[in-house]
Amino acid sequence: RVKAWGGADVQGVKVRVDAGVDVEGRAKSRVAEFPELDIFEGDEMDAEVKSELSGSACVELKVPEKGEGYCLDFGGSRACCTLEKYTVGLGHRRLIVPSGTAIIATIVESVVGMDLDGVSMCELSWDLQGASPVLQTTDVGTTPESADHEEKKSVEILLKALRQGRLNLNVSQVGGVHITSAQTTRSLKTGLFDWKFFNAIVSPDAEALNKVAELLDHRPTVGKILEVVRVLNEEMYKIADYAVKSMWRAKDILNAEGVSDPKHVIPGEKMSRLVSLLLSNDLSQFDSSLKIVQRVTSGEGLDVQAVKDLLRHNLDSYEEHAPEIDRVVRWAALMLNPIEPPANYVETNVKPLSEVEAYSRLFRNILPARSIYAGVGRDKQVPLSVKFSSGVSRVAPYLSLKQIKFLLEERKETDWQVKDLRRIKYISSIKKKVHDISESYGGLSFLPQSFLVSVFLGEATRTSLKARTGNGRRGSLLSPAGRVASKNDFHAAFPEAFLASHSADDDHEEEYELGDSLLGPSDVAILLQAGLTSPLKGSTVVQLNQRMLLDLIASQPRSFAVAVLAEIGTPGGHGSARVLAGALMALLETNQESFADKHKLDMCVLLESWLGLAIPRRDHYMAGGRWARQSYYDAIFRVANNILEDARSYMALKGHVQRTREHVETDPVPESALLESGSPSQPLMDAAAKANELITEADGLGSAWLSAARSGERPPPEQKEAAARAYRAAFDACAKVLEMDPHAFQATWFKSFWTRNYDALMVLSVYENAIDDVDNVRKWLDKLKGGAEVISIYKDEQENLGKKEHPSTPPASPRRERHSALSFSKEMSKCDYFQSLDPASHDPLETVGHIIESLFYDEDEKRTLTSDPLVQLLIPNPEGAYDFTIISAMGVITDGKRGTEMEHAYARVKAKRGVETIRADTATMRSFEYNAAKIEEAIEEATEMGKPFGYVGYSQGCANSLTAESLMNSGTPKQREMLKGLKCRQLLFSAANGSLHGSCSDKKAQKLIVMGEEAFKYHQGYFSRAFISTVLSSLNEFMDSAAFQKFLGGSQSLLPDGCRAFWREAQHMSDVP
Repeated sequence: RVKAWGGADVQGVKVRVDAGVDVEGRAKSRVAEFPELDIFEGDEMDAEVKSELSGSACVELKVPEKGEGYCLDFGGSRACCTLEKYTVGLGHRRLIVPSGTAIIATIVESVVGMDLDGVSMCELSWDLQGASPVLQTTDVGTTPESADHEEKKSVEILLKALRQGRLNLNVSQVGGVHITSAQTTRSLKTGLFDWKFFNAIVSPDAEALNKVAELLDHRPTVGKILEVVRVLNEEMYKIADYAVKSMWRAKDILNAEGVSDPKHVIPGEKMSRLVSLLLSNDLSQFDSSLKIVQRVTSGEGLDVQAVKDLLRHNLDSYEEHAPEIDRVVRWAALMLNPIEPPANYVETNVKPLSEVEAYSRLFRNILPARSIYAGVGRDKQVPLSVKFSSGVSRVAPYLSLKQIKFLLEERKETDWQVKDLRRIKYISSIKKKVHDISESYGGLSFLPQSFLVSVFLGEATRTSLKARTGNGRRGSLLSPAGRVASKNDFHAAFPEAFLASHSADDDHEEEYELGDSLLGPSDVAILLQAGLTSPLKGSTVVQLNQRMLLDLIASQPRSFAVAVLAEIGTPGGHGSARVLAGALMALLETNQESFADKHKLDMCVLLESWLGLAIPRRDHYMAGGRWARQSYYDAIFRVANNILEDARSYMALKGHVQRTREHVETDPVPESALLESGSPSQPLMDAAAKANELITEADGLGSAWLSAARSGERPPPEQKEAAARAYRAAFDACAKVLEMDPHAFQATWFKSFWTRNYDALMVLSVYENAIDDVDNVRKWLDKLKGGAEVISIYKDEQENLGKKEHPSTPPASPRRERHSALSFSKEMSKCDYFQSLDPASHDPLETVGHIIESLFYDEDEKRTLTSDPLVQLLIPNPEGAYDFTIISAMGVITDGKRGTEMEHAYARVKAKRGVETIRADTATMRSFEYNAAKIEEAIEEATEMGKPFGYVGYSQGCANSLTAESLMNSGTPKQREMLKGLKCRQLLFSAANGSLHGSCSDKKAQKLIVMGEEAFKYHQGYFSRAFISTVLSSLNEFMDSAAFQKFLGGSQSLLPDGCRAFWREAQHMSDVP
């Protein structure tokens, strides 16, 4: 307990160090040539600085208010740099920073715990004393220092609003940066260059894109950028100036036409009008554009020749760029033309991989998930056995974070062996950090992340490597940072790793070797991916992190390397060759500039030693290379497919240790005792007989009422109420049967009555919405009704012609042209039945008839529903509050918790029935597993409310919901207990079997990438090696970026391979309808 300099008592120790130093120096470094930027061989970067550095470091060691151990508080630390002179020269260019520029950084808050978790807030301010840095250029071959004044061109690069300011940098515990409260002038105000401007630079989210659009529309800002570009390079300026002016012109046209959202360019007439205005500034090209657009929207593809003729007529520079335009048009044709979708999988009795005998025999000495849960739940009064404790500790890196948490919560620390407990707790802490990083890496917003990762990564890899050495299975190993596996000595450093890669296939292994890394394959994959997408790939820290991970992989069995690459392939490991191919290309180009040449890895040799596969080298596929006529991407894609095929044993292991299975695939499907093969009890038989009797009685009363109502007799209200009461009695009887036999809905009579109820309630819902005139239901119904009436004309025609094909509605269709007198839009515009509906005087039977005609397509189904009294009686559910919660999971494009899908319907359900809706925070184009985790969070919320629940899934939301159910049903006992609250499912337009859009888009994507590669090879001879390398690096960074990888992971859920893996491993509740 010490006295602080303020006089107050503090708990702990607080130290402050003040320092100041003058810095003056000059440095030169050789820069690689880049002719396109006028940087030539021999050019040097020359930096000269003279400045004053001052600051204070404050560190306080104290006890946190909550938690154990100590923490370090760096709050109050401050650093200031005042520049007296700072210039940077490169060839014929020089940048001069104003004298007196001051940059100050102050740590407002930064508390770091013993586990290295913590958040920081730093205030950064700058003041250029009202001046701007100046960029000077002169003729190539001279320098600004030696040139005369009149020979120099100069430009101020900053607008006045950016020459002074202050902002807050908030750093999360995973190294994420978020900017708030920026002050860009001496008085606090908002404007174009507020904190959102700076945040848009580091965090390119949806809000940032809006900010970028706002900046591009700000003429002074763009004008300043063009000034700078012109001074740098005249050719670049011409391109940028043309692009900017074209963008502004397009925006003016869109604004004049009232287009502020992509949906505003529909229909085709509007789209054609915009094309004509963009090309010719008038409507002279409208007719030509409309023919092209209608051909595409009718599914007949892009007319390439018509598009090229249109462009030739309107673009002055067409002939100059004809090859490039032709290539772009062919790309567009591929994207817009129809394509044959791949065949669907048709398979029966497909076993989960963990049950396939070729794999399951490899795991006989590895504890399965079911045994792990049974072991920790048994005999809690006595400690766990040494064998069981050791077995769990051994498999812990391969378990999920949820499993590890459950194990540590389920048993006291004293129940575990000390050594095993220490290992499991350490693995738990690592998995928690990696889990936090898994959704937070890549891009400028995670600039400091690599430094935070290096702290725990170094310890984890070092401990794992020590474990290998201690077991006597490895030779002498250097430290991860110091030891290198160069292309010359890799096989000598890791002889067993190399031999393992050339040993017999996994099919002939007697046991799956887990290895002893503290980081599991999924953990290593995430950290490796975070390094590949880091904006600081050239830094020593990132390169050392990557080398430590590669060292760790190399020290483990061959199966570990395959598992890591499979996990990179896609979250959940179901395998996306496209995702893995992008990551492999980035991995093979790993930056190793911080290492000496003799210590650099040959990544192709390294991967070959792990995989036993020939790894293609990019140089061989470039122009002039050995395989120049072939596609490098195709070659990498084939390798990715082989890796995923080789990883099936690892996928089986994950199913073995992470999923419990109450039944195997060969077990009979649970059936109702009411089926012919069942043996129902007498009470169940009596209940079923009573229910059938009441259904028959209700149908009789209902049919009598319906016949009377249709005959025009106007039956008394008592007759209708009697029929409704009879049906309600039948409902209650069926509910009793279902309570006695949860699988009763499998019985034919029960399923039939259930289906009739479903259709009746759907018609009732639409009827009530039409009567109450909610949302746009009346307008929607009139459109459906009009479409149904027009389509019936074509159905009659097709029957007369003996054809079965469906009519086509687009106006460009030949069949539509034959019926120009009955154009689709003209006929539909005549329909206004529902919009003129009078709730007080309408005929319910007539209205229900129109609803059925509008909603249903099959004529037999229409007749059945029209004659069903259960539908026509419009029997509502009982009034009152319901003890139920809806879990809402929307489609592939959604705002998750902030979404508005079906919001009015959910609001009405709450107002009328007291039913709460919890929106799952699913995301656009994300994987099954990611979205399933968000749905599980919503289920946890419903469980905490003590409410039973059902989920409503739409499109991909159906697959996500089914995945959440499957993962919870095979998860920890806690997860399975929560799932008991699931009572029903509502799947709307389910995409659980994938989507033809996804399958066809995937085929097109493969072709587009190869076509792009061919175009790149064509232009390779026109540009320098530096330019080519820059483009390749940019492509690698894009294809391996966090956003792109997550997007591809989400698209996998729409493809047959992703759905096949999902259904293969799935297990759902058999008694939930």
